[in-house]
Amino acid sequence: MNLLPKAKAEFGETSYWENFFKKRGSKSFDWYGEYPELCSLISKYIKPKDDILVIGCGNSTLSASMYDVGYRNITNIDTSSVVIRQMRDANTKKRPSLVFEQKDATNTEYPDSKFSVVLDKGTLDALMPDDEETTLELINKLFKEIDRVLRVGGRYICVSLLQPHILAHLLERFPVPSPDGFGWPLRICHCPDASAANIQASSGGPSMPVFFVVCTKFKSIPGMKSITEISLSEQHLDRIDSEGVKEQVVSLQQASLVAWKLRTNKQFPGSGENKGDDLSINLHKPGEEKPRFTLKSLDRATSSKGAAHKFVAFVVPQGRETEYLFCSPEGQKQLISMTGAERLLLVFLHRGQVYESMNSIREELASTIVQFAPQGIPENIQIPFLSCGNDMGHREIIYEGHSEFSGDFVVEDVECDDGEHFRKLVFLSNQGVVQSEALLRRSKNKNKEGNLNVDVTYLACDHHRLMCLGLAQFEKPDVLIIGLGGGGLCSFIARCFSGCHLTAVEIDSAMLMVAESYFGLTLSDHLKVEIGDGLQYIKNGVASGLKYDAVLFDVDNKDTSIGMSCPPKEFVTVDMLKNVKNVLSDDGLFVLNLVCRDPTLKTKTLQDLMSCFKSVASVPLKNEVNDVIFCSVSKSPEELVKWIKDSARKANALARKCKAKDQLLKIDELNESLSLIKI
Repeated sequence: MNLLPKAKAEFGETSYWENFFKKRGSKSFDWYGEYPELCSLISKYIKPKDDILVIGCGNSTLSASMYDVGYRNITNIDTSSVVIRQMRDANTKKRPSLVFEQKDATNTEYPDSKFSVVLDKGTLDALMPDDEETTLELINKLFKEIDRVLRVGGRYICVSLLQPHILAHLLERFPVPSPDGFGWPLRICHCPDASAANIQASSGGPSMPVFFVVCTKFKSIPGMKSITEISLSEQHLDRIDSEGVKEQVVSLQQASLVAWKLRTNKQFPGSGENKGDDLSINLHKPGEEKPRFTLKSLDRATSSKGAAHKFVAFVVPQGRETEYLFCSPEGQKQLISMTGAERLLLVFLHRGQVYESMNSIREELASTIVQFAPQGIPENIQIPFLSCGNDMGHREIIYEGHSEFSGDFVVEDVECDDGEHFRKLVFLSNQGVVQSEALLRRSKNKNKEGNLNVDVTYLACDHHRLMCLGLAQFEKPDVLIIGLGGGGLCSFIARCFSGCHLTAVEIDSAMLMVAESYFGLTLSDHLKVEIGDGLQYIKNGVASGLKYDAVLFDVDNKDTSIGMSCPPKEFVTVDMLKNVKNVLSDDGLFVLNLVCRDPTLKTKTLQDLMSCFKSVASVPLKNEVNDVIFCSVSKSPEELVKWIKDSARKANALARKCKAKDQLLKIDELNESLSLIKI
């Protein structure tokens, strides 16, 4: 099965084509492939009995090879008398009926409708370096001559790299009905063998995919619609509009440029210290919009002579792509160090796709990933494939939904290689983040294997364990949580902190349905959910005199343009923080899950917290960007630290009592990381 790459990176069209032709120089048009690379498409679209005109033949061996396999009616033309003489001398004895004539392709002087095929290998590219007016006049003259000498039902076949301006002009002239165009169906086929030969011939220079354009001459019919088709693999053909054709061609070209830069260790604009930073390619099955694999290239910042392998592929098990080791820059650096590779190609598996085994993945990717190997790796080398054991994980989508606020989302069950099962909520607009996660445990059944059920005494997130610490100090606390998600934190608090009265405010009604239906959330007199805006709910609470012993913020930010992904910035303005303080009891506690990669924005947020509360303490999470911030209305800094430490001991006791053994906090680690904010 062929896999079609689509690059996520964007490159200026003008710059990369200028760079391509500068590197290739005068040899540019010699490397479009010859008969061995083009034969499968030639045999499909050109028959041995066809009368063939080859324009701009040069010294290519294509016509001679076609003659040798049975094509006899071939006329070759070129404007160079030297080339024509050389080709006649080389072919007269062995191929007596192979014709070579010095003629101008824009004015051949042949009779009308003489040929059934006009074959152009690189000539259009040579004649059309730009889309200036004088160039277009020449090209339109060429196209009119092709139309004149070609029979109805005949084909103009152009082997081209399809620069954007060339592709655009072909699409404007051929498929568009009169008076602007000819009204001929146009089909574009990718030539994978010619593209591979292009890479080999490039000698380290840039290479681009080669395309086989087939324009079939039709009689003009009033009201006829344009027909444009594209075939990027032999197994699949799409009939789509011109813009769709452009998109697919450009995507393949950009992927080729990424592959070349990776092969030659070229630096990309805006990349970090690692040469391969942020370079990713999606691989698709022909005709499928959803990716089958995503490849991400990671290079060592500095070369290591003792590297065990120069190039390694690492398959990330399904459902684990959001783990620190695979999704964070810091974790990925650890991973490449662990593998001992100079370049690591992370392979991500996509939901909705079926993967039979690690061996099948290896076989499927073997011929594709070699394109992204660093320079010096032989094409036939067996590239090592690594993973977490020999298990690729298992993912089952149990619900797909749409949220007014978060877009499309899925609830999926993931089985890990250790046999544990987890349920995850993922927003498809941000697939690198698990919004909610629950542990699934199998119910005990003497006669048969029990069902998998959500364990509400398990918290998947370390920041949730820390956020509920302070509640252990209250007898029967009234707690307000802004942000429900899958409801895991609410369910845990309701289960382990008996007597607690909990109100959760969630703006998205779809999340309440998900939490109740798939994550074990059970509403009661002690646990209620209000659907609405959390900011407005707190403002209304201030106005009506509501008081809470604790307020917890665990809200993700939908705006990815700023460096704070939790909470949204409007939740931590000074005015909002004052409102939070005003709904807290005299000994109240505000707990904030802060996820901020922007140091300036983080400092400003902490300063605002300090201005509103008597004392503020922070617990940064290991291997995470999260900081859990504790803010006290009345306690001194020293009292707040003691409060948190005492709370940890009490929370552990509650966890033991509720048999939530997995939730025990490591007090020593907490003592080491807990610190007062002093800015």
